[in-house]
Amino acid sequence: MPFAQANGIELCYESFGAEDSPAVLLIMGLGAQLISWPDAFVEMLVKGGYRVIRFDNRDAGLSTKFEDGQNWAVSKRTFISSFLGRVVASPYTLQDMADDAVGLLDALKIDKAHIIGASMGGMIAQLVAVHYPQRTRSLISFMSSSGSRRVPLGKMKCILRLGRSAKSDQKADVLQHMAEGWKLYASPSFPRVKGELLKWAKRIYERGYYPQGSTRQFRALLNDGSRVLRLRKISVPTLAMHGTADPLVHPAGSKDVARQVEGAKLILVDGLGHELPPKALPLLASHMLEHMHEADGEESPPK
Repeated sequence: MPFAQANGIELCYESFGAEDSPAVLLIMGLGAQLISWPDAFVEMLVKGGYRVIRFDNRDAGLSTKFEDGQNWAVSKRTFISSFLGRVVASPYTLQDMADDAVGLLDALKIDKAHIIGASMGGMIAQLVAVHYPQRTRSLISFMSSSGSRRVPLGKMKCILRLGRSAKSDQKADVLQHMAEGWKLYASPSFPRVKGELLKWAKRIYERGYYPQGSTRQFRALLNDGSRVLRLRKISVPTLAMHGTADPLVHPAGSKDVARQVEGAKLILVDGLGHELPPKALPLLASHMLEHMHEADGEESPPK
């Protein structure tokens, strides 16, 4: 896989589609790797007329790791402190990660791109749109939030699950831990086939499983606080999307993003959890393509 020097670090990335097509930059969420954007989803965007770039965030997959010997574990107390508006120490910030994303565009000589972010990646995408409007064709904030303390939290058992480790470092225990965790975020309207999550966990594990990075990313997320005032500065075409059955990030998070960004659209997908399940991909891609085509001033693609 290719690597790019961006914002002083090395990012692993993949590019699909014609290089002269409008670009789409996909930013994944907490601890997730670039392959967490499903191949089928990427292909749908490419067929929609776009060049699609997906990459590993810092501290994930094959990109630069920030191991510094400190214990950055996130406890319930850490989470509550963040919710109360207190400063949470972190080794880097979400703004640093937004700068990484733009640094990747620089390395690839891409002037502007549609920015799509999922979960924490949606928060990073928001910051790209806030601070780099000249580099942003449009923003799609997917299953994410404004960070406002007025927004209801997701289910606490799902949130705290993010900070838990497998019972051992043995591969079988790690795979089971990952698959069981993902089941908590499942989509009742888009069920997966039996054994799919375990197979997916194996692919993630073998490519670049790195839970230490997730804790540092989580710290950066908690450190960022409310983005409400920053969201009000966004001037690019914006779409907030969320599943109505998301147990991890409450759908009210995307409602608030749409509320704070002038002219933003909101789409709620009935029965979608906190994931990108195969059966939901055509619907999700259709909504996103329609938004991007409209932002580019083109006719909407057929549904």
